[in-house]
Amino acid sequence: MFDIDNFKKINDTYGHDMGDEVLVRLSQKAKSLIREEDSIGRWGGEEFMILLPESSKAEAVEIAEKIRKEINALQWEKMNPISISLGVAEAVGKDDLTSLYKMVDERHYYAKTHGKNQVVSSDVKD
Repeated sequence: MFDIDNFKKINDTYGHDMGDEVLVRLSQKAKSLIREEDSIGRWGGEEFMILLPESSKAEAVEIAEKIRKEINALQWEKMNPISISLGVAEAVGKDDLTSLYKMVDERHYYAKTHGKNQVVSSDVKD
């Protein structure tokens, strides 16, 4: 799971048309960096979910880092680089969709509230 850091500021400063352009361009970039059998979708607002079937957690973290770096490297005519925060979780054993979502959401939230522009893939506690 990932979302765009400070997205409201982009909309407020550059307008919703630019915000829409950012959403489209970032989702296209992320899609270009995953395999054909993987899936990406908009989860809501500026949040996206990527599913990587038959991938290990280490592989998912590697892909997440690549996406983070590539998005941060995008050039914008009127804006500074954009960063994203990502949470990564792996379904194992008794995990179902609810527990998997809870894990990824907690990790994503931690990334957002502890510096942004990072991938968090382990359970964290404050």
